[in-house]
Amino acid sequence: MVYASVSHEEMTLKGFKEKLWKKCEMTLESLFRICDSSYEQAFSAAHFKEKLETLELGLSGAEINRLIGIFDEDLSGQITIYEYYSALEAYHVRSDEPSPFDDDPQSLQFIHQSAFRLVKVMRDRNIEPDELFRLIDVSGDEVIVLAELKECLRSFGDFQQKELFAIREYFDIDGDGQI
Repeated sequence: MVYASVSHEEMTLKGFKEKLWKKCEMTLESLFRICDSSYEQAFSAAHFKEKLETLELGLSGAEINRLIGIFDEDLSGQITIYEYYSALEAYHVRSDEPSPFDDDPQSLQFIHQSAFRLVKVMRDRNIEPDELFRLIDVSGDEVIVLAELKECLRSFGDFQQKELFAIREYFDIDGDGQI
């Protein structure tokens, strides 16, 4: 039996989600709303760190920095609502169900946004799906693993780690961690 690999980011977020619920009975989504008390849809990484420390979750400095790195993937010092929620979705730790609005492109699930971005890159470069598969399948075994996907897509543009996981999930029909 083949199991899908779980990333360090996913394990970190799942452990954090569990600690947050056990200690504070709070979801990850609620934590964002608390950190964004001014409703700016973003907050500083420093503010996030302060909030985590005041919650007394027993997180080490390294664990807090790891969480900040996951949520602030572009290292801007700001954690935006898009970065935060796309990380929750990409690493399977979302608690609340998204509530899409009819014509709002942000209501698309992150997994779909990532797949659509890949399709756009393919169209811009005139790459057919079969050709893309052959480009990504470096080993030639007709199976794409995350390392191959990462190598190829990073050469196509600025795909972030969570987008790679989302793209793999989108195309991984049987859930074995491979395409």
